[in-house]
Amino acid sequence: MGTFNKTPIALGVAAGMAMLVASTGAQAISTGTDFNLSAHSAAGGMAGAAYTRPQEVSAAVAGNPATLTQFPGVNFNFGAAIVSITDINVQTDTTLSTVPLGSFSAHGDHHSDADNYIVPTLGISLQLSPKLFVGFGLEADAGLGADYRDDPLELFGGAFKDIQDQLGAIPGLATPLDGP
Repeated sequence: MGTFNKTPIALGVAAGMAMLVASTGAQAISTGTDFNLSAHSAAGGMAGAAYTRPQEVSAAVAGNPATLTQFPGVNFNFGAAIVSITDINVQTDTTLSTVPLGSFSAHGDHHSDADNYIVPTLGISLQLSPKLFVGFGLEADAGLGADYRDDPLELFGGAFKDIQDQLGAIPGLATPLDGP
């Protein structure tokens, strides 16, 4: 019977196997708490594979700027997706308990006034030298077109927070460490 040799390769394999077992919750899906790449024209149908092999510059800039090296020369893309919203309702329940004062409970029903929502994406990349790439992109990362301006969400019984859309600008810079 062989023994486990404590070589760097054997330790690396053991560490890799341990990380593989620990990452059982990772799934390749294009949904989550935000749009991210799921609303991009080409990357939206790739189920998360666009993080390593994007098909459009905006997915490289927004998802994984290191993949800008896969777009030599000058590249530009613009896309838009439409999200058809039927109804967004949010219910909140809050209970605050304090020993001397008792407890406080609050309930809220909130309705979004949003209808259909256009999710834009824009990406530009430029190869400055054989090993230096620059990218810039715009995307609507989250919000789902929710409109609670007339019906704000109540947090902790009276602290109001309006949830609105945000448009983020993303600069990126990449250089290949090894390869073509």
